[in-house]
Amino acid sequence: MQEVFQNGYDGLELVMAAHLAQVRSLLEEKGLDAILIRSKAMKRWMGTMTGSGCSVVVSKTGGWLIVDGRYINEAREREHDLSIRLLPTQTGSAIYREVGNLATEEGWRNLGVESSATLASQYLMLEREVPQVTLLGDEIAELRICKTAEEMQKLQHAVDVTDAVFSDVVSKMHVGITDYEISALLQYGGIAGGSEKMSFDTIVSIGTHTADPHGRPKGDVLHSGEHVMMDFGFEIGGFQSDMTRIVFCGTPSDSIMQLYKVVRNAQQAGIDAIGEGVNSEDVDAAARAVIETAGYGDCFTHGLGHGIGVDDETELPLLRPGCHYVLHEGMVMSCEPGVYVSGLGGIRIEDDVWLHDGHGMPLNHTTKDPIVIDGE
Repeated sequence: MQEVFQNGYDGLELVMAAHLAQVRSLLEEKGLDAILIRSKAMKRWMGTMTGSGCSVVVSKTGGWLIVDGRYINEAREREHDLSIRLLPTQTGSAIYREVGNLATEEGWRNLGVESSATLASQYLMLEREVPQVTLLGDEIAELRICKTAEEMQKLQHAVDVTDAVFSDVVSKMHVGITDYEISALLQYGGIAGGSEKMSFDTIVSIGTHTADPHGRPKGDVLHSGEHVMMDFGFEIGGFQSDMTRIVFCGTPSDSIMQLYKVVRNAQQAGIDAIGEGVNSEDVDAAARAVIETAGYGDCFTHGLGHGIGVDDETELPLLRPGCHYVLHEGMVMSCEPGVYVSGLGGIRIEDDVWLHDGHGMPLNHTTKDPIVIDGE
């Protein structure tokens, strides 16, 4: 069953049209007849519905939003640039049979799918419906790797809210507060500031538990002389921020301050290395060299950064050993070196960095000077 609905959402239509053109250029490049898009990240980027029962198919000449009955009313109200096809059932195989129907109607032979959003069982179902199925990896994320001016406005807004919420939460921190309370304050601040959700599960750790790079709240209480790591971000308007800062409760120890200075210098070295035409691995190496020279090379246990945009898992470029992405104008990436010493604690400092006018420009305005709250 096919239904077509369009309306006059002109601003949204321009965004959708631009991204449809980019998807179609990928079809030409890869020799594909069409592509099935299932990931929320890509649907969000395309400005269409992101529910689990919503799928997008784009060919060289057409575009379809395939939905089950849970989403049909919203699709009729919102969709403006894609033909709507209603699935007969909500079963998991229905979407793949419908894609097969489309392929038969349109004469497609080679369908592209997102490898990161396709289970082996789903791939096998598609193979029964379409003569050839091609898995696509980085090619999908690379479509959205360089941000437009409009996307940068949305991203900067998400970062600005992150800065503001962090400042407010720091003003409420005190001896005796728990990591759960800090996490709750961050999340409430984001909601009050207009965020749709957290970019990822918030990381809040206290004292020696900061030696766990992805430490989650566990009920720890903040004492004088300890420090707190907060790594969090908000999704606003479909775009996500990501920031890490350290807060010291009372005077920090010399050993922790030594780590802090090393990480801050490493982060600045990473930012300075970001530039037009630079290999992403070389940016990681620039920051890593500072940490290695200070004698903490074995304590930097993750890559320097990842892409920032509509998704916290698949965004490009990646700044880490063994990854080679050539950096270009308009890319946005995190720069987040860290040093983690068991029994002592860890330090990580993170900004979202925009490659603009050939250089790395941090979007965050929160200070990277040591932040110290009253330890009494």
